[in-house]
Amino acid sequence: MIESAKINGLKPYEYIEYILTRMTGNKLTADLLEKIMPWSEELPKNLYKNKKA
Repeated sequence: MIESAKINGLKPYEYIEYILTRMTGNKLTADLLEKIMPWSEELPKNLYKNKKA
């Protein structure tokens, strides 16, 4: 998970914190999984190393 985050230009700690928060209390569906994958275009910009929020 850490390496996938790094490869996709994400900040690993913030990314893991984000996906754990999103999963808490939610049913794990294919739609949710697609939205939280490290290559998803729906991730918040603040999770990226070089993108401005």
